[in-house]
Amino acid sequence: MRGQRALEGKPFPSAFNRAPIQCQPSNPTAYCFCGSAEETEGECPWRYDPFATPEERLLQAGDPDEEGFVAPYDCYIKAAEGYTEPRRPESYADYETPGVYGYEFVGEECLFVLHSNSCDRDPSLPCEELGDIRYQFFNYIQHGKVGFGGVSIPMSDPTNGELITANANVAATSIESVGTRALEFFPVLRCQGEKGCAEGEEGADERYFAGENIRDYFGNLGRVEHPIGLAASGTDGYSNDGDDRPGIPANLDAHIEEIVKKLEPKLETLRGKEGRAQIMSDRMRSLAGTPIESRLMSAMGTDGREAMHTVLDMSRMPEHAQSTDEEVLERTSPFRVEDPRALVDAEQRMWEELSAKNIDPPFDVAQRSRYWEYWAEAFRDRPLGEASIRMQQAFLRSIMLHEIGHSVGLRHNFAGSFDRDNYQDGYFKVADAAPLPRITDFDRPSLGGNSDGSVLGEEATNYHAELRRARDFRARVGAANTMTGS
Repeated sequence: MRGQRALEGKPFPSAFNRAPIQCQPSNPTAYCFCGSAEETEGECPWRYDPFATPEERLLQAGDPDEEGFVAPYDCYIKAAEGYTEPRRPESYADYETPGVYGYEFVGEECLFVLHSNSCDRDPSLPCEELGDIRYQFFNYIQHGKVGFGGVSIPMSDPTNGELITANANVAATSIESVGTRALEFFPVLRCQGEKGCAEGEEGADERYFAGENIRDYFGNLGRVEHPIGLAASGTDGYSNDGDDRPGIPANLDAHIEEIVKKLEPKLETLRGKEGRAQIMSDRMRSLAGTPIESRLMSAMGTDGREAMHTVLDMSRMPEHAQSTDEEVLERTSPFRVEDPRALVDAEQRMWEELSAKNIDPPFDVAQRSRYWEYWAEAFRDRPLGEASIRMQQAFLRSIMLHEIGHSVGLRHNFAGSFDRDNYQDGYFKVADAAPLPRITDFDRPSLGGNSDGSVLGEEATNYHAELRRARDFRARVGAANTMTGS
């Protein structure tokens, strides 16, 4: 909207022609949270709020008859009739359906049209389907092995540049992992921080590093079975005198029989030809030589070279071999090889093996992550469910903006760290409050130096102590949330 007004030579709303706004205490991840980097004495510089009503935006704009009046943007997000957004959600169940799907963009200056899938708003209506180029989708990929946070691959008409499809995608793992971190690791960071554990979180760090959270997770799913074994009670040291303790072999046999009985309904479906149709390997082989195989193999990278290199000696292949050649398919197609997992790199196979054995990968996280420490403290004395929901929303919002930017043709700018627009107002406030020291200053006598032209010994120690103090302050007030990189 700002760019469109600039093209038309019209003024646009900004912090220079709008009064500051009051800080808000309800959502730590939203703009102008009280105590955040951008807040000063209870106020923050004005910023466009898409959820502000037309009446609120006109009130912020001031008197239309005054000189220098700048009209507000004619675009806002309107909620469904009668729907109210929960103020402090602790679960997705707090968002009432179908009302939560009823948001829409309203106004002449809106660049996009927002439309929730019809079947979400009304289950009796048909869904808009992925692949229908009348619609562009923001897809939430619910899959545990997606190796990216978000991705967008727009397709355009090469003759005129018009976008044909501009779908954006986000991986569930990148969002849900943030929610899990808030639930499990925020209490740990608080316990190890300056203020200590919040009330009711005592010992959270010990429980976390002992793996009790993972044990409790599987326990809540009913996936924990206590082992059946020999507990000798007899005077001879190896037999059982009573029935109060489980023993081998009788109780173990009963335990195994109980497990088999639970699986019998599923095992019965594997009889005969119909049973073979349910086996993964047979279903895979049935697709060999089909158009599905051709489309998949022809789309595997640049002529499928990535897959071919993993299992083929390329020096023995014809120079212009294609991924759809019969000889290549016999070696690389997941529908023909004995074990399709052979096409997957070693690390991915390792994670699949661990997953198949119910081994949870360790949660690798820096013990002193300044970024996460800020958020852990921002949600102190708030329910863990609220922290989880808000952090997921914040990350989804940032990925959504990023990927939709790609959808309309924007590309990464790896010089972005030097772009002033990537440093928000809060950064400059924090930088002014805690400027990083200059090492040469610590050679001055006023700072304990001796003016010999070098900063050594105690002088260097003093410099590093001041540098640490400034960086600690910046991290504590959330400076990392006011910078972007591309």
